[in-house]
Amino acid sequence: MKRFFVYFLLCNLFILSTAIKCAEEPGVRIHYKTITIENKSEDSILYFYSPIKVDMDIIYGFGWSDNLVCLNPKETSNRISIKEDGSEILYLTIVKQRTLDKYTKEEIIEKDIAEYYTYTYDYLKWRDFKIVYTGEQQQDSINLKEEQYERKDTIN
Repeated sequence: MKRFFVYFLLCNLFILSTAIKCAEEPGVRIHYKTITIENKSEDSILYFYSPIKVDMDIIYGFGWSDNLVCLNPKETSNRISIKEDGSEILYLTIVKQRTLDKYTKEEIIEKDIAEYYTYTYDYLKWRDFKIVYTGEQQQDSINLKEEQYERKDTIN
């Protein structure tokens, strides 16, 4: 019985030691920056954020999750964070409440009725980590190289 217990303990230690994977190197801390999303539109919006591009059928497959957020008009959310090392890209999918009211889930998936935005860390930094949704298709989500950015104090 004692021998069985020793083997059992050793097997469990082996399984645990091989199953545990360090997410980062020892002594290296990963810092995150919070991103603010402000809804200045007249509609409530449902937004989904992810570090990978995701289509509507996948989003609906998730069901309600921490990455799927409802934001009422004139509200602000600070639920998104991005690594400060610049290694991540933020993919944001937005669906307006009136779209959810007008179309069925199947129609939204089939017709891909959503607004998709892509943000790099450098672009978000340039925008002070703030995304403002106005309700119109926005043109500010392009992946620009850092040298293409204008200084923020020169923008009207």
